[in-house]
Amino acid sequence: MEIHQSSKIGLQLLMNGPIIEPFSLLNQLSEPTDESIFDNKYTLLFFGFTFCPDICPITLAHLANTNFNLSANEEIQTIFVTVDPSRDSSEKINAYLNNFSHSFIGLTGEESALKNLWSQLGIAVHQINNADGANYNVTHSGVVFLISPTYQIIGIVSNITSPADIEQPFKELISRHKEI
Repeated sequence: MEIHQSSKIGLQLLMNGPIIEPFSLLNQLSEPTDESIFDNKYTLLFFGFTFCPDICPITLAHLANTNFNLSANEEIQTIFVTVDPSRDSSEKINAYLNNFSHSFIGLTGEESALKNLWSQLGIAVHQINNADGANYNVTHSGVVFLISPTYQIIGIVSNITSPADIEQPFKELISRHKEI
């Protein structure tokens, strides 16, 4: 796998990036969902949780305000995958994502199935218990992955501070990917 980086916003273009392996989860409507969700679309894939106090709401707001202006036969979808399956039910994710965009797709499921997907993408998830023992926080990365219609990871962006940090780099990545 060859990686090209831009230090400004943490952009990585992955040449010959890994392919997402089969998985089985539930979407925000409690419907079974697998890797075929990537068919025929480019996907912005973000991992987070509904109780997140900072990274998730900011990143999802930026994702909701992106505008790629692609041709009519091209689609980009945004998928949010939980890193907190014990609290993030399909219903909870649905309500949460509707605060940002009704077009967003949310995924949850058994922790073992989620761990498989997390590990494929190098997502480290750590639960940190509060002193009261009843509440906890979950640490995770704030990166957004760009997945091709053939399930290949073709880009990663981090340090997102605006929708433009996502739009321009990923629009360029999609254009480059089509040329390969």
